Amino acid sequence: MTIYLCGVFDGPLTGQLQTLIAVKNGLKKTYDVKEINYPASSIFFIFDWISFTLKNLFTLKSGGKNDIFYILLNRSRLSFWIRDLPIFITAFFCKSKIICHLVGSDLEEFVKGTNALEKFIIGKCFANINTWVLLGNSMRSQVINVYDQLEIKNASKCFHNKKLRSFFLKGFYPKECMAYLDKSYIKRKLSNYGSNFKITFMSNLMEDKGIVEFIESMIQLYEEYNIKIEVCIAGGIVEQSSRRLKKALKKAESKKFINFLGIVTKEDKWNLLSDTDIFILPTYYKTEALPLSLVEAMRFGCLCISSNIGEIFDLLKDNRGILLEKVTTKNLLDVVRTAIEDLEKSKLKIVNSFNYAEHEFSYDNYQKNLIDIIRGHSN
Repeated sequence: MTIYLCGVFDGPLTGQLQTLIAVKNGLKKTYDVKEINYPASSIFFIFDWISFTLKNLFTLKSGGKNDIFYILLNRSRLSFWIRDLPIFITAFFCKSKIICHLVGSDLEEFVKGTNALEKFIIGKCFANINTWVLLGNSMRSQVINVYDQLEIKNASKCFHNKKLRSFFLKGFYPKECMAYLDKSYIKRKLSNYGSNFKITFMSNLMEDKGIVEFIESMIQLYEEYNIKIEVCIAGGIVEQSSRRLKKALKKAESKKFINFLGIVTKEDKWNLLSDTDIFILPTYYKTEALPLSLVEAMRFGCLCISSNIGEIFDLLKDNRGILLEKVTTKNLLDVVRTAIEDLEKSKLKIVNSFNYAEHEFSYDNYQKNLIDIIRGHSN
């Protein structure tokens, strides 16, 4: 059995690329894995796309019914038509099975934004998917809704007895961070909690990630409520900033208690999380699913505060963190004040989230679950 792993293997280390690399490394130890590299966005796109098309034609000759096409699905119209559709066609003619791995939480929005003809073609493609790999319950509900909207449940390979054939494959924290986490780590973290609060935001500096609300609430916390905190903002600007965002960033830069660190990676990231007491990601980004930054913060014993969207609810429920039902400066300010004032409840949340991340998001567990998915899919 050959597994054809399909996706963009080049470019910035996004969540999708990180997932693709992890899947490749997890599968190649056990299976014959062949990469089908989607053309990346560049000045050489047309040449890359021709190479990609020729590789598909070659695959038509070598692929078979025992093989699997493992697709990390794109959810934009252009990317779907020029990248994913050729793979669906190839898999159809090879009579191979299809596993569709969904990373973002905007599948419904993608399908709703297509016209009648496009929906018809997408329906034909989705009907041939044998198994979905998802991040959690919210994403599974979204996939089921899409099949209802397309009216293809009864004709789809991934539905058996009206149930979607799907598996959950959550994220993971990198093995390299384990060098910072000895047996006494969490005890030391808890003993220091409350002595001097360090609060961190780590994500792209874009408005939909809640950075403006974060900055405004931190300034009020320090200046109006006289709570001594040290604030760290890690991340880079990835798109043109709105006037509101520019104004907030400029104001934050003038505050001595707010530190801009830029993009942090590897040792710098782990040191930052080790020193962080409260980690805040007040995101309302439309494609947010399960941010790995939250998983990493939980693993380093940070009290996590985030918004109730995507798979974040399942991540922080059961007293593992604090969920914002609506992201506003006032709401964020209120929950941070409560977290600072009630130390015992905050420490309980830290212990719960630390243990949960350790068991549910280890890289070894991720790879084991991936192999179980392939074996279950092959039966």
